[in-house]
Amino acid sequence: RYEDAIEKGRRLVMKRYHYLAFVIFVIFFIIYGSYALALWYGGYLIGEGISTPGSVFAVFFSVMTAAFSIGNILPYINAVSTAMGSASNIYNIINRIPEIDPYSKEGISPRTLEGKIDFKDVFFNYPLRQDVQVLNGLTMEIKPGETVAIIGSSGAGKSTIVNLLLRFYDTDRGQICIDGNNIKSLNLKWLRNNIGVVSQEPVLFGVSIADNIRYGKEDITMEVIEKASILANAHSFIIELPEGYNTQVGLRGAQLSGGQKQRIAIARALVRDPKILLLDEATSALDSQSEGIVQEALDKAMIGRTTIIIAHRLSTIRNVDKIFALQNGVPVECGTHDQLMSKKGLYYNLVMAQTREAKEKELFDDNDENREENEPQALSSSSSVASSRSRGLNEIEVVKKKKDTYFIRLSRMNASECHFILLGMFACIFVGCISPVFAYFYGELFSTFKLRGEELDSAIRFWSIMFVMLGVFSGFSYWLQTVTLSMAAEHLIARLRTKSFNNILRQEISWFDNENFSVGRLITKLARDAPMVKSAAGLRAGSLITSFVTMGSGLAIAVIFGWKLALLLSLGVPVLIYSGYKHLLLIRSNQIRDAALMEHAGKVATECLQNIRTVQSLGKEQVFVKQYIKFLECPYKESKKQAVIFALTFATSQAFLFLLYSAGFRFGSYLISIGEMLPSQVYRVFFALSFCATAVGTGTAYLQDWAKAIMAAKSVFEILDKKSELDPISTDGLKPEISGKVSFEKIVFSYPSRKHVNILRGFTVNVEAGQTLALVGGSGCGKSTVISLLERFYVPDEGKIFIDDCDILGLNIAHLRAQIGLVTQEPDLFNCSIKVNIAYGALHTHITDQDIIQAAKTANIHDFISSLPEGYDTFCGDRGTQLSGGQKQRIAIARAIVRNPKILLLDEATSALDTESEKVVQEALDRARQGRTSIVIAHRLSTIQNADKIAVIHKGKVVELGTHEELKAREGFYFELTKRQQL
Repeated sequence: RYEDAIEKGRRLVMKRYHYLAFVIFVIFFIIYGSYALALWYGGYLIGEGISTPGSVFAVFFSVMTAAFSIGNILPYINAVSTAMGSASNIYNIINRIPEIDPYSKEGISPRTLEGKIDFKDVFFNYPLRQDVQVLNGLTMEIKPGETVAIIGSSGAGKSTIVNLLLRFYDTDRGQICIDGNNIKSLNLKWLRNNIGVVSQEPVLFGVSIADNIRYGKEDITMEVIEKASILANAHSFIIELPEGYNTQVGLRGAQLSGGQKQRIAIARALVRDPKILLLDEATSALDSQSEGIVQEALDKAMIGRTTIIIAHRLSTIRNVDKIFALQNGVPVECGTHDQLMSKKGLYYNLVMAQTREAKEKELFDDNDENREENEPQALSSSSSVASSRSRGLNEIEVVKKKKDTYFIRLSRMNASECHFILLGMFACIFVGCISPVFAYFYGELFSTFKLRGEELDSAIRFWSIMFVMLGVFSGFSYWLQTVTLSMAAEHLIARLRTKSFNNILRQEISWFDNENFSVGRLITKLARDAPMVKSAAGLRAGSLITSFVTMGSGLAIAVIFGWKLALLLSLGVPVLIYSGYKHLLLIRSNQIRDAALMEHAGKVATECLQNIRTVQSLGKEQVFVKQYIKFLECPYKESKKQAVIFALTFATSQAFLFLLYSAGFRFGSYLISIGEMLPSQVYRVFFALSFCATAVGTGTAYLQDWAKAIMAAKSVFEILDKKSELDPISTDGLKPEISGKVSFEKIVFSYPSRKHVNILRGFTVNVEAGQTLALVGGSGCGKSTVISLLERFYVPDEGKIFIDDCDILGLNIAHLRAQIGLVTQEPDLFNCSIKVNIAYGALHTHITDQDIIQAAKTANIHDFISSLPEGYDTFCGDRGTQLSGGQKQRIAIARAIVRNPKILLLDEATSALDTESEKVVQEALDRARQGRTSIVIAHRLSTIQNADKIAVIHKGKVVELGTHEELKAREGFYFELTKRQQL
């Protein structure tokens, strides 16, 4: 997909270059053609006695100067046109006035808020899916301080209610009122500041735990942060971390487990003391050890607040004041738990479908939890795209290359376009010779205008033809230079981007945990640094060659026709070269610093835009803008300094040149007076060296871009040279037939970013081929880490993992992962169609539609997809934003099933499903597990009762192992857990 997008962009750019080349050809032909016409007409005026040779020569000189000024602009046309195109896109964003503006000061901001919420006949469909009605006349009344729950099947419109309350969208029809005020009339910032949100998939930012909680409310003390953390049952695990509340959570909270992230998100919502609390599956990511305590904390937090709870687990909402059961975007039932149970309608059926009510309380002692709650959220769908592990996170294993080899390496990468480069080089030489040749022609004009009669007419015709030929030659040379060098440069940039992106995907997971290689920084390298390399290979490089050719040929002509005058005028060249060199050194030193700051800015922008819903719900748009500006401020100030220095340097050099011209004319007139030179020779020397000086100035300007290009090449080659320790594309390793037997033997493991915290401490378990192993235990005990190690996202510090008695370290990584299907707790979908998202799970590219449909049926998503207007061609949106959590999860399950894996890994695979869907999907997964080895991580024990083995993990070890009945009979950890869940 990336390569296709790059190729499409390259073709569009080349169309622009072809047009630009044609325009340059026409301009230069017109310029030199106008010289021929002016020469012919000037000869006519002199022959008729209408004008004198001096007047004609003066006019011709003026026109020539103006024309050459236009000609000197042409090399910059491409840069200007690119800037104009970019500016157009940027100003479209800047000038766009949002319909829902979080910066607007309009709207009322009531002094008090009671919390009464009314939905009045609300209709809504999402802008990108106008043909799918989500809410169909929704009417609900929620009294101040009341706690209500909204239940219903996946896609019924539950999360849409949250989106509308926060004004991420506005209703199509109907009204939503808070305390009798239409929310459209309220100030948007005030509205969002009074609402606390905890979503199903918690979003944390790449800062410390304390700063993440502080995003809920600025200018709060650590005491307030700690109180909120205690309330959310997060304080105990935070203080056990080496850096406590100053612990960096990593990109999207990658250094924490799902339960830990959710509790910090709850603390972030509580710290702002909101009058309205929105809980969208707020406890879905918590294990049985924590959910009961957090639920009690939320119950306390809900006192005195209007609370809307969206829940799939109905056991968490039995005591709410009111329950709304949604179906097809409208409430079909409303009442308390007892009232709705007595009606025996939709709610009753959903409760009955949940045959086991989860009343989960604390299973393990608080002290047992402290040290083990340190398991990063290692698994994500995006993780499975990449690779495994780096043993030293802070040791960036990049092959070091000397700076002076970058150009050679770029040339090698551009070798397949050598025919374009050779043609471009010849064109550069031709273009470089044009100005000196013109200087020679121009010197002849001085002698020509002194002729009379037939001699004048003959000379005028000859030189007019020569100027026309020079125009054709010049236009063709510029056209050839533009087309060939642009073609070669664009191929190079496309190749750099594709190879860089390919190598990024080959890296181990821990490489991405390093903030030096965050998503924002990597995107900056691909989007900014790779195109910048063009200055070392495209038109800019060609113009640099042209400048050197012009300088050399100009000096040669000057020396041939008047070495004494040439010597005097050449005194200015070293001054220009020196000033350009000093400016180049200044740019190079600043470029290194600016590149790092720009990468930081890119990281901030990417993190903010990827999580824009969370940013807007917290009202922290300006916080991220300030962070972004902070990283841009230094490059901006330094750029202004560089502009002033360059302007002074350029102005001084130009002033020196004109002083030198004055001295040159004076000395030239002296040489004419003593008979050592002819006037035509003086003009040849003067103009040849003038063009030479111009070439030096132009070359100096291009050297700035050259320096930036070399620094950008260094940045890109750092990615290209990074060797993956666990390469998913490597052909190394065994590729045996796999039946599915899995064994873990005395595994000891700690994550590279926290080497001092052992997650697994002698973990040992095995599962026979075709059996199902369930892993249960507290949050952070190491369950997800087991799956990470089996996928070879990381490598154990000690111990071995065997598949069919083969150490997985000896297996080919791609072959290993091809045998494994993975469904994680937080599914990630890609911004393409549902069909393509499912097809990504296949081992080959020639998967049939029937295979995709069958997988979708197994995952209980086919009927929903078929009901969409575009069916399987429906786009999922960025990270699946156009679908509900349950719909995304089922598509992820279909993606795992379609590859027909020998080993199936399910990390809370049904956690996001509603009651109506879970049973059907669970049955489908039970069918999918037949004949396969399955490892299941589950908080809800009702889903793993039929597992062949259940391993209870505590402190990174298996403390109990057996079947459901065997473990209950032992009356140990598992027995206590089943008691709490009434199994």
